[in-house]
Amino acid sequence: MLVPRGYPALRDGKYQYHCRNGYVHISIAVDSVEETMEKIKAYPVTPINDHWFSLPDGTKIELKLLENWKVND
Repeated sequence: MLVPRGYPALRDGKYQYHCRNGYVHISIAVDSVEETMEKIKAYPVTPINDHWFSLPDGTKIELKLLENWKVND
């Protein structure tokens, strides 16, 4: 898994977070937000709304449509 700088650092088998902006989340570009939200039901995650969910350790994941993903904006 590719982890951006400032996000989880694995230490002693657990993730530790060091975020400068106070947010602890990861945005992921997907082909279909609805299909992805349906697929996550098979995992121990908590849906937050129609495009956000939370991992067991509290990390929030935001799903964005790949077609709307903007790099360097």
